[in-house]
Amino acid sequence: MLASSYVLTPLLVICYPVVWFVNLFVRGLLVLLRLKPQQGELQQKISSEERRTLVLEGAFHSKQTSEHTAESV
Repeated sequence: MLASSYVLTPLLVICYPVVWFVNLFVRGLLVLLRLKPQQGELQQKISSEERRTLVLEGAFHSKQTSEHTAESV
């Protein structure tokens, strides 16, 4: 397990209810103000090229991290 996961996991657990409440509050405001998001704004789509870039960057970062860890030992 990565060292950062020891920090990020509790942070995720703590922040999840806050994010849920903010989302609920904003949706209520949108209903109150009679605003409806456009259909395209509800779904975020990424292209296959963007996905490919994300996967390659993740692999590159993972490789750098493992090399840095091996050098430290």
